[in-house]
Amino acid sequence: MKKIKIISLIVFLLVLLLVALSFFKLPINTITSATVMEQTNNTVSLTSSEEQSLILLPKPQIEMKEANFSIQNDLLSADLITKM
Repeated sequence: MKKIKIISLIVFLLVLLLVALSFFKLPINTITSATVMEQTNNTVSLTSSEEQSLILLPKPQIEMKEANFSIQNDLLSADLITKM
């Protein structure tokens, strides 16, 4: 009976830890204009961005706030502004 209580307490603490980690945003600054241009073969350029953060759970993703992108192609020329 004591083993069941210990195991259930450990499982509860792990679930609590995972829920707490889902709310954390780690500040990073990894996406630059050079990396965007390299990945898109000089089609898209990152003009500016205010804040970048890494969200770990439920799936790892990078969030960018107030980012400005410029698209230059033979058929299309546009400026994209993201807001959050």
